[in-house]
Parts: sequence; structure tokens; C-alpha cells
Amino acid sequence: MASAEIKKQLITKVWEWIFQKTNSKDQFTSENELCQEFSISRTQLRDILKELEVCGIIERRQRKGITIKQPNLKEVSEIYDAREAVEGMAARLAAINACPEDIKELEDFIEAHNAAVIQKNTNLQIELDIAFHSKIIEMSGNQIIVRIIEQLMLMDKIFRMAGERDSNSPHCPLPETHEDIIKAIRERDSDLCEKLVKGHIRGAKQRIINKVLQTN
Repeated sequence: MASAEIKKQLITKVWEWIFQKTNSKDQFTSENELCQEFSISRTQLRDILKELEVCGIIERRQRKGITIKQPNLKEVSEIYDAREAVEGMAARLAAINACPEDIKELEDFIEAHNAAVIQKNTNLQIELDIAFHSKIIEMSGNQIIVRIIEQLMLMDKIFRMAGERDSNSPHCPLPETHEDIIKAIRERDSDLCEKLVKGHIRGAKQRIINKVLQTN
């Protein structure tokens, strides 16, 4: 690999391809298929698959192949509990550190997200929601928090995409909205910002758990 960033991009492309290829239960891909698709060696591929497997994103099944790992309730709950704790602190710091350009970027994410809701584009909603939260984490200025939460959000994204795949349920806004969070950041209210983000994540956790229960 030419650089860590190139490897990171390739890892993302690999899991996204596996996700699309195994987009229903009992569908699998293979190392040979992945090597051909991405024109990489088996050694490079196994290094990537090892990282994805350790992170709980994929699983291998003997005599079947590779597929996206289906979450269980315990895994979903633990991811959201960790997100609540870490992102709450990030939100507090973001309210202290925010500049006008940061707030404008958050507002742009909301505008795009609301348009995606009207268009019923679920995957885009997920992408924009994650981008919104990622921006707040970046605004914290704490690189340890950024590194901790990056993996949690990747797992969350995959779980949510899997849960929404066959869902026709209507969009249900959470009580603690993105607009409320931005208002708290704009007003430099770090206590309220932390409280809102934590409540927002708790609400999202319950919604995802409900979807897992419905599909199991």
C-alpha cells in the first residue's frame, strides 16, 4: 500500500462491496472474487479482511465464504452506549470550540438531510446523519475522541444500512433534533449540547433496537 490513507480507502471500498454483494441473508462472496474485483494480491486482501473481522464488520463461514456480520442486540446496545459517552464529551468540547464556519457546515448537513427525508433516500439520510455527528466530533479538537469514535460509527453505519435495507417504515424525528444541537452549539451552551447529543443517541439506539427486534 502506498500510504495508510490509500489502505483506509481500499478497506472502505471492500466492505461496501461485500455489503452490496451479500445484501440478503445467506449470500456470500469469496477471497478469489474479491481479489479479482479489486486487483489485489491474496496477501493484501487477507490483511484487509483481518481488520474488518477484528472490528466485527464481516464474518467467515466454513465452506460458504465471507459476508457482512449481522448484529445482535448486545452489540447494537454496546455501540450506542459507547457512542453516548464519547460523543457527549465531544459535543461539550464542540460547543466551546465552534467557529461560524463549523456551524454553517452543520447547517448544510441538516438542509441536505431534510431533503433526503423528503426524497425517502434512506442511505443518504444515514450518510448525512453520520457526517453531522462526525463534524461535531472533529470540532471537539480531541484526536483521541476522533480515533475512538471512528470505528464505532463505521459499525453503526453498517448495522443501520442493514436494518434499513428492507424497511418501509416512515421517518420518525428524534425528540432531540439536530437543529436543537446546533442552537446549543451556537449559544456556547456546553452543558445543554452534551445533554442533547446524549439524548439523541439514546433515542437512535432504541429505534435501531426496535428494528432489530422486528427483523429477527
